[in-house]
Amino acid sequence: MNQRSIPEKLPFLERLCWQRIGIENLTPLEMLKRYERGWHYRDIFGEINPTEAEFIQQLAQQYGSWLFNQMFTKLLLFSINLILISYKTVTLILAEEHSSV
Repeated sequence: MNQRSIPEKLPFLERLCWQRIGIENLTPLEMLKRYERGWHYRDIFGEINPTEAEFIQQLAQQYGSWLFNQMFTKLLLFSINLILISYKTVTLILAEEHSSV
């Protein structure tokens, strides 16, 4: 992973590295290790923005980290929930249309 593929803003990583002067000199592997160590803080610091989440996913996949499976599972569950909500909405609309006939 080259320097150009690292997003300019990584707020979650910056919060995890609060005791450092900056994160610019971290290698991608060092960044991943920080993400792994601080992963349990993600709910405390708020949602990870989509750009940073994609970056974490790329790092995790590149280095074979457990974070890749963790993030993929979360994304899969989110997608399933969206499908279920859509299905329920369509079912309710169809039921209303059928009852008004």
